[in-house]
Amino acid sequence: MPNWVENTLQVKKGDPEEVLGFLRSDRLLVDFNNVVPMPEDICALVDAQTPKHIMPDGTKWYDWPIGSAWNKDHLGVKWNAHEAMQLQENAVYFQTAWNAPGLVFQALAQRFPSHEIVVYSDEEVGLFHTTFTLKGGEVTERARAGRHRRVAAA
Repeated sequence: MPNWVENTLQVKKGDPEEVLGFLRSDRLLVDFNNVVPMPEDICALVDAQTPKHIMPDGTKWYDWPIGSAWNKDHLGVKWNAHEAMQLQENAVYFQTAWNAPGLVFQALAQRFPSHEIVVYSDEEVGLFHTTFTLKGGEVTERARAGRHRRVAAA
């Protein structure tokens, strides 16, 4: 079982619906495949396998090396976002396994350079607390003390 990282993504400047709409897919509120799409040939191989777990939100977990390795190399995490929920019109919450998805944040920063997006990432047992600021096509990371309080749900 992984240590979960709780992530709160908030659009501070720019149109939140542009960013949140881009993250949303037909089945997931936050879908990293919209940000960094898995190539069709890899996706077909992964989809041909039986998932180890299917979560209530439809997220599939595979313990299959090709899909997990591709995700780690291109998303920065082993699996897609998990347990996502809308918090406010400009903020979403989601979990990731073991790490914050730094490569996803970099791709979002490059996709929305005129926006300012802040992501608070807190590892569940307190191993790290990091604030990511996505602005001008770049990502800055700042470690911080203590947990971030989640933005109130809508």
